[in-house]
Amino acid sequence: LRRPDYEEGYCPWIDIPGGEASTTEYVITGLDIDTSYNVRLRACNIAGCGKGRTVFRVNRSKESSDYLSIWPGFWFADDDGSIDEAAIEALAAAGVIRGCRPRYYCPAEEVTRGQFATLLARAFPGLGPDYAKDYYSDDDGSVHEAAINALTAAGIVDGCGPGRFCPADPIRRDHTATMLARALGLEPVPIEPVPWQLELVANGIDGSPTDLQAPTGDDRLFLTTKQGKILIIADGAVSPEPFLDLTHKVFSQGSEQGLIGLAFHPDYGTNAKLYVFYTGLDRHSQVYEYQADPQNPDRADPSTARRIITIEQNSPQGWHLGGQLQFGPNGYLYIAVGDGEQNLQAQNPQTLLGTILRIDIDNGNPYAIPADNPYPDGQDGLPEIWAHGLRNPWRFSFNGPHIYIADVGSYILEEINIADASVGAINYGWDVFEGSVCRHPPSNCDTAGLFQPQIEYPQTEGVAVIGGYVYRGDAIGEMIGHYFYSDHTGEWIRTLLYDNGQITQHRQWNQPGLGPVHSFGTDGRGELYLLTKNAVHKIVPR
Repeated sequence: LRRPDYEEGYCPWIDIPGGEASTTEYVITGLDIDTSYNVRLRACNIAGCGKGRTVFRVNRSKESSDYLSIWPGFWFADDDGSIDEAAIEALAAAGVIRGCRPRYYCPAEEVTRGQFATLLARAFPGLGPDYAKDYYSDDDGSVHEAAINALTAAGIVDGCGPGRFCPADPIRRDHTATMLARALGLEPVPIEPVPWQLELVANGIDGSPTDLQAPTGDDRLFLTTKQGKILIIADGAVSPEPFLDLTHKVFSQGSEQGLIGLAFHPDYGTNAKLYVFYTGLDRHSQVYEYQADPQNPDRADPSTARRIITIEQNSPQGWHLGGQLQFGPNGYLYIAVGDGEQNLQAQNPQTLLGTILRIDIDNGNPYAIPADNPYPDGQDGLPEIWAHGLRNPWRFSFNGPHIYIADVGSYILEEINIADASVGAINYGWDVFEGSVCRHPPSNCDTAGLFQPQIEYPQTEGVAVIGGYVYRGDAIGEMIGHYFYSDHTGEWIRTLLYDNGQITQHRQWNQPGLGPVHSFGTDGRGELYLLTKNAVHKIVPR
């Protein structure tokens, strides 16, 4: 406060934290009756306290109360109610901003590079004008020239090109971040360069991509579509005629139904056998074997169809079907089966729902049960079952001695399980658990005998985990041994390294604008692919 007739230097300051300038009531007590005061407020921020302003003239009277309430928030009329009002008023009180005209701030207007330079110079009073050197030719005569020169001398701002600052250009958000970080002297956060990127292989696919595979050593890509076709991608082009057309056999109306799995026999080069997982017209899940046409390797022979197994489904919506097919390191065929929305069945090894099956496709009719399956005699569980307690495994893959299973959560958590691929009868916990959270019962779950996931994340980060593969290609040496996975809606790809039972180097690589992710795939040489809506992308070196 100061008496109106006193000199400027005699006034004490009232310092107001800048972030609260429009929301806090400040009370001044001890004022003399019948005395007039000028009240000055000074807002302070991380850079220091701003210049003083006389903002109120107070004429006390005997009829008034014995204290004066001051409500900041008086500088501009057009920011009232804005979520930015507190910051705007604080900066105005600190003398950093002055508005677009009296009583107006124009909060929706863009700021130019020159204007932002002036704002920074005001916010950091220690930066004085630099008259020793004229850094740019295109700001000569600008009202912002002194500020631009001062910030350039301090290493805070850069030009837009040699000898040019472009003061009239609108400033970008990333440029403001760089300038503010420099002005505050913040230590740079070490940024590890991304060693890979996505390269578009095919776009505008006729039908939603669901899986991509290839026989070992084959340069062609075999892409399954939800509607029931297997398409060949070769030399950057999608074949006009499908390798196999099952649209007359496939029911694909439901969001998770259709042709959703493909695997080539490890000896495809000699026996030409491949296997598909699809939803039949009766809504049940089917696994069939086909063989390539010996006269035309770009066509499968429909007459060679051989039913391997049917999994009866009673899902009301056609959800949670699983559908991944993979040959394990022992040559057996593994089949992922979802719980078909029959939650409690995943804990029942007398049903195929919520399981991973393991069968010997090279023996028996149509298959044999491996002798080391957990329930080979069918007494304690169905003989095909290798593991159970899964909700909707989408997707799983092998790497050396390990199996990686991504299991889609219900409403809370998405999870990834990494287990010893040689151990059968693993119970992955659904639906006693969702991730590590109890479901039945909702608390005090018994964890005995249940596998706990190594990775889980909340559904605020994505709604359906998309499992991938451990990279074993040759193109990106830095990523060899790293597991790739994603989420249907997350617009990110994450990678991790699993070694000696520990997860390290778990990183998220944001992919804005990626769109819905459907699956990962792998080619005949171990390179990885990402399938999105109507498109195929290859993971390549950056």
